[in-house]
Amino acid sequence: MMIVGFLYFKQRDFIYFPDGNIPDKNAVSAQGIAEDIHVTTEDGIKLLGWFIKPSAPDKPVILFFHGNAGNISHRLFKISEYTNAGYGVLMAEYRGYGGNPSKPTEDGLYNDARAYLSWLNSAGYDDQNIIIYGESLGTGVTVQMASEHNIKAIILEAPYSRLSDPAQKTYFFIPFIDMLMHDKYHSVDKVGAIEAPKFFMIAGKDEVLGPQTGLNLYSAAAEPKYLKLFEKARHNTIYQHGAEHAVLEFLSKL
Repeated sequence: MMIVGFLYFKQRDFIYFPDGNIPDKNAVSAQGIAEDIHVTTEDGIKLLGWFIKPSAPDKPVILFFHGNAGNISHRLFKISEYTNAGYGVLMAEYRGYGGNPSKPTEDGLYNDARAYLSWLNSAGYDDQNIIIYGESLGTGVTVQMASEHNIKAIILEAPYSRLSDPAQKTYFFIPFIDMLMHDKYHSVDKVGAIEAPKFFMIAGKDEVLGPQTGLNLYSAAAEPKYLKLFEKARHNTIYQHGAEHAVLEFLSKL
């Protein structure tokens, strides 16, 4: 019982692992490529993200929501092929990450995401010119935003059906763990209503989530949907197995 109580009150410490340092563009080769953009959320949190303009006004922008650890500077290697292909990219940084104030929560991250979408809209990019990319934890944010906006497409890297799936995998001795969680990210209850094309990238040897939770989310999704199973990839190694080429192929068909 003491273990359950400890996990209940400290659970967000086991979900979010932010790098709170402000990323140095010079140190991560982003200087001259990405520009700082500032947004303010509905609950008054001021956030800093990075924006790389598309090569042409009608070229889509990829809104990137990263996973639960680190900050946006650690994902630059994932977007280089997309910017080289002319796509714009907005690297959205959450509250509590990358020098931004406050602490991450599910509702907080949704508010952050809405602020970045609003910024893109105000900058002249309508929803049908926006592709939302979610990585791991960020897939839950992506699914929520796609349920609120008629965006062009979504890309889900190492997704889960609900956050309690990996939690139950880790804390198998705690029954009904979903009921104890503050942040649930119930993507499986939302994905069926999303009409935009959906691309699922699942790691066959995912040691964090296990592949089945992502496959369950894919099964719950409505068409059009596409699945790429990287059989030899682990949770964080999909890009070592050609993920960028699979993404570009998906984007070329939109």
